[in-house]
Amino acid sequence: MRDKIFAIDRISQRQKVSNISENDIDVIGLARKDEEVCIEMFYVRNSKMIGRDHYIFKGLEDEEDSEIISSFIKQYYMGRTILPNKIMIKEEIEDKDAIEMLLTESAGRKVEIKTPQKGEKLKFVEMAENNALITLQNKEKDKYNILAELKHVLNLEKLPRKIECYDISNLSGTNMVAGMCVMQDGIIKKEMARRFKIKEVVGQDDPACMEEVVTRRLRHSVPILNEDKPNGFGELPDVIFADGGITQIHAIQQAIRNVNKEIEQKQKKKHRINRKR
Repeated sequence: MRDKIFAIDRISQRQKVSNISENDIDVIGLARKDEEVCIEMFYVRNSKMIGRDHYIFKGLEDEEDSEIISSFIKQYYMGRTILPNKIMIKEEIEDKDAIEMLLTESAGRKVEIKTPQKGEKLKFVEMAENNALITLQNKEKDKYNILAELKHVLNLEKLPRKIECYDISNLSGTNMVAGMCVMQDGIIKKEMARRFKIKEVVGQDDPACMEEVVTRRLRHSVPILNEDKPNGFGELPDVIFADGGITQIHAIQQAIRNVNKEIEQKQKKKHRINRKR
């Protein structure tokens, strides 16, 4: 059924393109979802769509759509000699004239950037925008499906929305460090990555280093151990992965036991203090 729907969509697109008199155009559509931006491109030659591409970007939340489109056109087309006669976009860009001049010079003929206001050309730009949004939505579904499969394989009670991965490394057996990367809802969060210096373990003992690092990290997300201080680690992870085999897994399990024991001791101490009052 999905393939049939996709085929019908393609037929519908070809029918719409056939109503466009332009022979050599590129159509650019933009859509946003959460932290991602997708740019969809349609390539029309002789009134037929001969192909399409999409490009996904992150970290553009503070940029206007017109700014993103302008930057994309300059990066995508500059240096190319084979260019369309026209590029169709949804809204005007500030440096349109300058970009047209550069593209015209590169192609050796006139290249225009158009913003259709009505008719089939506008519908075609809107169709590119709709496809860009569908691309982002399908990407989101793919992430969910991967997390759902991981939940099933690991026999978890809920989706592993937050995943942390750890690795221990060293330089010639000294200067031991650990790295942590984080994935939230299927997206790698670079800003949450951390590097830990090993403080307690002497010598090259990877499992002991793993136990130390994970114990320290988990403390940050437990208010009773962190004295309710703000921390840059956020909530506790749903799953922890480690590079290094079963000994590293045992080290992580011990780290969890360490933190649970500390929580229990803190709670007992707090209870005794409250009773004395």
